[in-house]
Amino acid sequence: MSPFVYTESVALELSGFCNLAHVHTKCPASLCVASPVMLDTALIIAVLDDLAKHDYCGILCPSVYNEPLLDPRLYLIVEYAKRLMPQVAINIWTNGLLLTRGLAEELHRAGVSKFIISPYGALAETLIMRFEDLPYVEFSSGVLDDRLGIYDSQVGAAGRPCNAPLRQLVVTRYGDLALCCMDWQYTKTFGSLRDAPLSVLANKDEVWKTHHKLIAGVRDSSPCNRCRYSR
Repeated sequence: MSPFVYTESVALELSGFCNLAHVHTKCPASLCVASPVMLDTALIIAVLDDLAKHDYCGILCPSVYNEPLLDPRLYLIVEYAKRLMPQVAINIWTNGLLLTRGLAEELHRAGVSKFIISPYGALAETLIMRFEDLPYVEFSSGVLDDRLGIYDSQVGAAGRPCNAPLRQLVVTRYGDLALCCMDWQYTKTFGSLRDAPLSVLANKDEVWKTHHKLIAGVRDSSPCNRCRYSR
């Protein structure tokens, strides 16, 4: 059985960089400004090779809290991933500020399946007008939640099922497999890609035990017991 049989998406946090981090102070990226870290290129290639080896056919997202359009490696990552896995959908989540029509068209030709723009404030109307006739550009709500306070919030999420950590495998900018994106401090990880391939980390007993507990609604540790989301 493929180690990615329950995985719908793989998210690679390419860096801690976001061009609007200083503005969106409710986003975890705002706390990365002082100590930016980039995911090693060798680890990115290793993940893509590993996914291809196991015929992964889900979604690939080159972002978690980073703005992917800031990364000079993005085009080559997209091109390489699509060449290895033509069946994979590559989705770019972006605030849209750096996305031009020309860049969107170029990245789409390279292999991007969809751009999901999270516009904020007055920028939303301008971006909608800019891309309204491009079928591969979508818009999300653009609402920043209160996840920064998740570690101090009230306990009380028992019984709510969640598909973490297998539904979306989150690779942090440090090269670790994380619990999920809600655990933005990465207090719970399942090993480093420097020590084992993603397919091995995702198939660890600890990952499966965590998944089985959460899918049953057993949230007996932080931050899951404080999280109201179901992934």
